[in-house]
Amino acid sequence: MYMASGKGDVGGASISQLGTYQDGGVNHHNNPINIALWESRYIWPSVVRPDVVLSLGTGYEETGQSPVVMTPKVKFPWSFSFSVRETPLHRLIQSFKGSMDGQSTWRELMNHIHEDEKRDYFRLTLELPGPEPAIDDYGAMELLSSAVRLQPRGPEARRNVLMALLISSFYFELHEIPTYNNGMYYCNGAIRCRSSGALRSLLNVHPLGDLEFFNGRTSLGAFLSDRDLCKSCRRYQKTVHFFVKSLEDEISLCLKWSVDQTRNISAMPRRVSWFIDRQGLDMPFGAAAICDPPSVTCKVCTLSEQVPALEREPLRRPKRKLEAQSIEDERREPKPPVWTIEPLRPKRKLSPVREEDERPRKKLERIYGQV
Repeated sequence: MYMASGKGDVGGASISQLGTYQDGGVNHHNNPINIALWESRYIWPSVVRPDVVLSLGTGYEETGQSPVVMTPKVKFPWSFSFSVRETPLHRLIQSFKGSMDGQSTWRELMNHIHEDEKRDYFRLTLELPGPEPAIDDYGAMELLSSAVRLQPRGPEARRNVLMALLISSFYFELHEIPTYNNGMYYCNGAIRCRSSGALRSLLNVHPLGDLEFFNGRTSLGAFLSDRDLCKSCRRYQKTVHFFVKSLEDEISLCLKWSVDQTRNISAMPRRVSWFIDRQGLDMPFGAAAICDPPSVTCKVCTLSEQVPALEREPLRRPKRKLEAQSIEDERREPKPPVWTIEPLRPKRKLSPVREEDERPRKKLERIYGQV
């Protein structure tokens, strides 16, 4: 975007074979936020809602005075002057100044954004303590620098922007098509990160390890840690499981680091069917377009993704139930001691054996007499 170098340079810049370019701010685009949103829809047509929108301002003058009070007067070289208040020329000047105000463009944009999406839009600018300095006023640099440091909400705003940019580096992908069982769809997937540097930076901001993954308000039992980095390719992968009633249900995977501090990861919220179509899991021959390039393909990550997690869950639950039930039975009904039964068994077995041994001897004495 061409910027005029001085007050008198308003004719634009001529470039051979391309044409003449004018200052973009003169044509109602001093704040190019609308152009950026329009171009993003053409670059990523499938993205309906951007993860993070960041606008950088150069400062603005916030005043409560009426425009009528601040109306300038037109002076001539001779002895008189007149006010242009409430004249067509005054309205033209105010309209031109309004088109150059980047802060008013931001306010108009926020009036069209839904309340749930406003937390994804950030603007870092400066509320000037006085009138806006000229574009070529080099003496105002020290004043602007001190105003940035003394801004009350400056550190908090910069921290929120940092958290939003880092968390937007995480995304979710399914390992396989969700399986249907007992009226619920079981989803097996993983949370990945586009850059291991973003993971380390996020852990530096929160060194206590209190970052936990949630699906809406339901905890996934997974915490953010650098131990989930693959030892072979150094890419992040955290396996997560959850259930949905329908493939058209929306999931909202997010990171939570406080009681009321949560932020969605990239491309959230989305329907489960969107991930199936995006990854081509329902295609009969698979989708080669979503596979990783050969330079980043890792056999260790691929093997860990193929481990079925659905078969392990039924084996764990009955075991925990049986252990709990056996402990309760031992408390309620203690087992009888063994010694109350075992001593009686030998006496019952020995008494009939002695009688059977004496019968043949008595019969022989009657026949042959006493030997």
